[in-house]
This record gives sequence, structure tokens and C-alpha cells, in this order.
Amino acid sequence: MTGRVDNAGRALLPISPRHPESGAGVIVEGWVDTGFNGHLVLPRQVIASLALPIGPTGRAILADGSEVQSDTYAGQLEWFGDWRPLDIIANDGRFPLLGVALLLGHTITIDYAAGALTLD
Repeated sequence: MTGRVDNAGRALLPISPRHPESGAGVIVEGWVDTGFNGHLVLPRQVIASLALPIGPTGRAILADGSEVQSDTYAGQLEWFGDWRPLDIIANDGRFPLLGVALLLGHTITIDYAAGALTLD
């Protein structure tokens, strides 16, 4: 997989989340977040546009150590040619966040000079 580094230094990778039953999907850029050990966070507007079914409320510990409750939604993500079922966390941010759970077992190379990202 290939992505890019934007002018703000964000490592971005195109991803394809979709509804688990209807297959309705979108292509968005996910921000690689190595401080997040989960799979995927999507902005609420993307979740609403896909009409993802709501899942259980989850507990999250933020970078500052505070604990919050987060809504989760059932979805799927195309990942290296396969559709993976995921519990997707909702947030109010602008970018989807790709967590370490998706990166495990892969090699990520971020070349800031060239503005390129590869994930093998």
C-alpha cells in the first residue's frame, strides 16, 4: 500500500471503510497514529454517511491519561485485498485514524523528504 505525507507532516494512507451488510463504502485518507493501539477511528460524519450500525460503548484512555467512553460501530475495512470486520470508534476529528492494531505484522516506511509512505 502507498500513501503520502502532507504539508503538515501527517502520514496518510487511503483506506476504504464500508457498511458490513450493504457494502456502501467510501475512500478516505487515514492518518497513521502510532499512539492509538486500536484499529480504526472514523469521524462521525463518515459513520453517518455510511449508516454504520451502532455497536457497544467502549472505554478509551487518551494520551493525557484521562478515560472516556466512546461509541463504536460495526464496519469493514479493505486491508491488503481482504475485507476485515472491525469495531470502529467514532470521534469528532477531521481525519480517520489508523491504529497500531492494523499495522502489526507489517512494515511501514515514512519518507518525510520524499513525502511518501509505504506499508508492506
